[in-house]
Amino acid sequence: MLLLPPYACSALPFFSLSSSRKLRYRLHIDEALNPLFGSCFRAASTKEAIASEEHKLNVVAACVGAELELDEAEVGEQKLAAAATVLEGIGIPRLKVATMLKRHKSEFLSNSVAHLFARVGALEQLLGMDGKEVAKLVQKRPALLFLNLEESLQPLLHLLKNLGIESNPFLGQIMMFNPSMVINSGEQAVRQFVDFCSFCGLSVEDAANCMERFPIVVVFSTQNMFSVLEYFKDFDVSSEDMGKIVKDHPLVVTRSVDNSLRPMVEFLKELGISRGDISRIIRKEPRIFGFNVEQNLKPKIQYLQSVGFQQTDLVKLVSGQPAILRRSVSGSLAAKVKFLLELGFEMGSPSFCRALGSIFSCSIDYLEDRIRWFASLGLSHDEIVAMLRGNPSLLRKKHTGLQEKLVYLVKVMHYPIKDVVTHPVFLNLSLEKRIRPRYRVVMWLTSMGLLKKNPALAFFTCLDNAHFRMKYVDCHPGCSLVFERKK
Repeated sequence: MLLLPPYACSALPFFSLSSSRKLRYRLHIDEALNPLFGSCFRAASTKEAIASEEHKLNVVAACVGAELELDEAEVGEQKLAAAATVLEGIGIPRLKVATMLKRHKSEFLSNSVAHLFARVGALEQLLGMDGKEVAKLVQKRPALLFLNLEESLQPLLHLLKNLGIESNPFLGQIMMFNPSMVINSGEQAVRQFVDFCSFCGLSVEDAANCMERFPIVVVFSTQNMFSVLEYFKDFDVSSEDMGKIVKDHPLVVTRSVDNSLRPMVEFLKELGISRGDISRIIRKEPRIFGFNVEQNLKPKIQYLQSVGFQQTDLVKLVSGQPAILRRSVSGSLAAKVKFLLELGFEMGSPSFCRALGSIFSCSIDYLEDRIRWFASLGLSHDEIVAMLRGNPSLLRKKHTGLQEKLVYLVKVMHYPIKDVVTHPVFLNLSLEKRIRPRYRVVMWLTSMGLLKKNPALAFFTCLDNAHFRMKYVDCHPGCSLVFERKK
């Protein structure tokens, strides 16, 4: 809601009337303006209400002008002062107001104050903006105060309705970015983006969803988007993959090939990332291609080097977990490094590097909860650290899946829980596809007198299925039925 500063008219710098005449004029105009700040906004879309309020203000201004015997120039000056009151009332700084009035003097003189009130209210309603946002938009494009946006945007509004897109806040966001484009070619831009999505194999519904999540995509040229497609094709990114990229991360195709994508690819090559891995990074984590190499990515690589990552560690990390490049140094990576060091990892060690690659996306609260859960199993701090050094990925796994495997280990297989300290990879194995079938083989071999006691957990973790079958299953008639049984 727009609020009128009570001092506004008297404090404006461009009043040139005598003090007594200015005071009398200000009192009358304030009396007329204050109700307008409420009524015009409450009924901003009602033409009759606007006309009524405009008539009231014009009558007041005419009466005051006649009473004070103002000439045409003085009346115009007072009209600009009233317009300035409106602009200051919506939160535009006074210096900005003076600039706007100077550059658009004729427009402000030819439009009544009531009309300005009505347009501000219409902007809030049509674009889904609050007062502060409207103030920013009006500063950027003052001409919006003098346009009939409802009429100018009617084709675009109709298209958005057909696409199932709520006109606000969609219009508000793209207006803040490029109001001229929206007014002059907004409908065409939306249609072109829908056609681009169709070329990528996406449906109209997919295109509408992209625009609802990221309205500013329609502001960018589809010619640039096609250039991005062609560039990524050089890295063997298929049309199907491009469709997924556009659907999930549409802002990627708004990037400049020369200013964003190519520098990013060169950065990855210099880091030692192979062409095949770059192709995989494009498909897996396309968002990083919008980052600035010098300001964003290189400082992260330098930080990782400072905590002990060697070249081979960096290549493995970025190739396998490219999302780590989206994490901030101060807000995320530094906190995880501190957590690992306090836990007992050695900076720069292989286990430290693997652990950071595993936990960079986890919150500290989540990680601390994992440590408390391991401790609740009866493991000492040293045992927990030893286990995590062998299998750092356990830090990010939810305890529900781990608990089921541990219950089976202790209650069914009759192994002590501390065996996972020396064989932590056991907790990564699938219970149904790896652990249960192999334990059935153990039980069968024992019943046949071919095993004297339970083997070490390495029996379950070290051999892949092909070698396990060859060594323990296929050489014993009947064992394959036990191994392949579903239950």
